[in-house]
Order: sequence, then structure tokens, then C-alpha cells
Amino acid sequence: MARSPHGKAASRGFTLIELMIVVAIIGVVAALASVGYFRWISSSKMAEGTNMVAGIKSAQENYLTQVGQYYDLSKGILPSNLYPQTTPGPQKVPWGGPCTGCNTDKTWEKLGVKADGPVYFGYATVAGAEGVAPTVSFPLSTGAVDWAGEAGSSTWQKPWFIATAMADTNGNGKFAKVVGMSFNSRLIVDLEGE
Repeated sequence: MARSPHGKAASRGFTLIELMIVVAIIGVVAALASVGYFRWISSSKMAEGTNMVAGIKSAQENYLTQVGQYYDLSKGILPSNLYPQTTPGPQKVPWGGPCTGCNTDKTWEKLGVKADGPVYFGYATVAGAEGVAPTVSFPLSTGAVDWAGEAGSSTWQKPWFIATAMADTNGNGKFAKVVGMSFNSRLIVDLEGE
């Protein structure tokens, strides 16, 4: 260590290169953290949609057990029939109030589905009787859902339901979608993170 003319040790500061390296490291860490944060936000929004569709599936099965048929709640499964909003955007909207996309005298409360607070997604569920195939089309980024393929049969030997969720989670005009149905136990997730 160098000594000053008075015999004391001279302190050494950061050089410009060392300071630039520290700033670059902090910039990289901040960029990684922001990417992780936005992925976490997107994942939490998608979790709402998948959890609600799973809840709708459970409520539909409960309704079938009690009444002997699934609850044909919505007029369709496209955006104009969604509840609580017919044009899902990147903002949350409160659950409750009238359902303009619901069939006459049908409510989400009667099905037993409710949200704990405001939601990003809009939801719809349709149902059909034994022997009647679904006529609704639901477009995905890879093409429309093949209901007969999902059911494993085109004979429709039992009642059925379809539940959907859609949201424009990042405001770019594309919908993230979740689809559940009585034909099988899987959920179809399309454009996750959109």
C-alpha cells in the first residue's frame, strides 16, 4: 500500500472501469428481475382463468348430480357472451351484477360459481342434452376445438357442458383462453401470457 508524504496509508477508490462493471452487473440483474416479475404477473392472471374454469367444471358436475342435467347458462362461448365483461381487457372487473350473455332467468349464482374479487377473465358455459352434439365453435391459435375428438366419440351418448375463459391479459388485442369440458378432465390453455 502506498504511503502519503505524511506517513499515512493512502486510500484507493474505485476506478472508472470497476464502476462501469458494477453498473453493468446491476443493469443485468434488474433486467432479469423485471422479466421474472412480468412472467409471475402473467402466470398469476392465467391461474385465475384455470382455477375458475376448474370451479365451473366442478359446479356443473354438482348441478348434474342434483338436477340430472348440466346448466345451460350462457348464450354462447364467444366474447359477446362472457361474464362479467363481454370485451375482456387488461383490467380487472368486479364479479356480480346482471349477465347480458346469459340465457333468460339464468344466473351464475344458481350454478354456484362466484369469484372472490374482481377478475381479468370473462367466463361462459353452455350445455347440451344427450344425443345433441355441440354446435358452438371455439377458435384457438391452432384452429377450432374438435369437440368430437375431445369426447372420443361423435355419438353424444350423455349430456355435456363446455366452460370457457378469455382475457386480454396484456392489452395487445389477443385473448388468452382456457377451455374445460365434460368430455374429459383436461383443460386446454391457449395463448398463455397474451
